[in-house]
Parts: sequence; structure tokens; C-alpha cells
Amino acid sequence: MVPVAVTGTERVAADLGRLRRPRFTVRVGRPFHLPALDHDPRPEDLRRGADEVMCRIAALLPPVHRGVYADHPRTHELLAEANASSERQIPAPPAHPAGP
Repeated sequence: MVPVAVTGTERVAADLGRLRRPRFTVRVGRPFHLPALDHDPRPEDLRRGADEVMCRIAALLPPVHRGVYADHPRTHELLAEANASSERQIPAPPAHPAGP
């Protein structure tokens, strides 16, 4: 699976209505795999998988958009991992120059 978070879509319709180019952000996380489920999975196994997916998406979002997953321990783990990883990497240049 590849987690993807999209923010800014709440303004797209208004921007288009004003003939403005809509701006939104798409953040793509690292691919991951969920463990295989038994033939007849238990509800807690399904919940664990759903929480993993949602925490990975929440970690890509700004804090205000994380909802009920903002305080989930797994979200905090993923954010800590991302912060540690970004401290070891050289930032990439912007995809396009900023406009006026």
C-alpha cells in the first residue's frame, strides 16, 4: 500500500468559481505491507490494519487535519521516525520555483 494525503481540497471549488488556479497539496508516503489476514479475520485484526493505514495517512497530514488519529501512539511513532529520517537527509530542491 502507498499512503497518500491530500490537503487544500476544501478551497478548490471556490477557487475555480473565481477563475483562480486551485492549490492543494498531495503528500505520498513510503509503500508498506499489512500482514496477511486469516481466512476468517477477527475484528481486532481488521481494526489493527485499519489503524495502521490511517496512522500512516495522519502522519502525512498537518496536525489540524489528523482527526482522531492525532493522538494515536502509532502516529507519534511514525512522526518520530520521519523526523529522525529527515534530519539525516539533505532536503530536495523545490519541484518548481515559487511564483509571486
